[in-house]
Amino acid sequence: MMQQTFIGVDVAKSWLDIHHPKQRSLRIDNTPKAARAFAGACVKEGAWVIFEASGGYDRILREALETAEVPFSRVNPRQARDFARAMGVIGKTDRVDARMLVELGIRLNPPWTEPLAQARKSPSGPNGPAATARRSAQAGGHQAQADRRHRCSCRYQVPDCRP
Repeated sequence: MMQQTFIGVDVAKSWLDIHHPKQRSLRIDNTPKAARAFAGACVKEGAWVIFEASGGYDRILREALETAEVPFSRVNPRQARDFARAMGVIGKTDRVDARMLVELGIRLNPPWTEPLAQARKSPSGPNGPAATARRSAQAGGHQAQADRRHRCSCRYQVPDCRP
């Protein structure tokens, strides 16, 4: 049985630091073109990519990997940091992070991250993530207001308050 090759990627706003266990580390731009080229190389090799969720900066990489059908794991940054600490790695640089993501893959074999639904990929529109977040916030606010009305025991005539 052939061992899976894991590639660690530390994602930043402007670049991706990539650590390949059998090749040298490199830094590429965090652009769609560079991410597609990287994904194409991963397909040829049959590699599994591991990267941290990075507040949206990982979107370009994720979309390139999904399009090329490269298996990947998007891990919680805290989990990755805790793993590095447990391995005795104190330093925090982009290259070290990418190398530790490879180790995390080898030792913990994180689960495959499912591709985003097509509707969630759209940054705008009625099904986009911003609209969904807004609807959730509104629904939560309406429920909180209803709960306050139910618990209200004031004896004054306050609009929207039922004794």
